Amino acid sequence: MIVGKDVWEIRQPQDFVKGVKDYQGVPKPRPVPPAIFDGPIATTLTANAGVGATVLSVQSTYGFSVGDPVGVMLNSGEVFRSTLAAPPGGSTLTIANGLVTPAASGNQVIDETQHIPALPYGNQSA
Repeated sequence: MIVGKDVWEIRQPQDFVKGVKDYQGVPKPRPVPPAIFDGPIATTLTANAGVGATVLSVQSTYGFSVGDPVGVMLNSGEVFRSTLAAPPGGSTLTIANGLVTPAASGNQVIDETQHIPALPYGNQSA
C-alpha cells in the first residue's frame, strides 16, 4: 500500500491492546482436603498355618476385600503372594493358593492393593 506523507492517520490506540487470559472458573470452590495415606493394610496371623493352608486366622480383617492381592510372610523369610478367594470372615482370610511352606503365628499378612489418594479436581495444588 502506498501512503503519501500528508495523507495518513496516527494508529488507533486500540491497535496496541493485548488480550489478557481471563479464567472464568471459581478459584477455590471448596477447601482442598489433605492427602491422607493410611499406609499398607496389614494384620498378623493369630495361629500357625501349615503347608497347603488356605484359611488363615488373623488378628483383623479390616480393609481386606475379595480379589485383593495379599502377601503372607513365611517362616523362611519369603513372602508368599496370592489373592483373597472369599469374603473375609470374622477373623479369617481365605486365600486362593495354599501356602508352600509354614507360617507361624505373628507373621504378617499384607494387602498389596495399591491405594492411591484422590487428587483434587484439575491438578490444583493445596
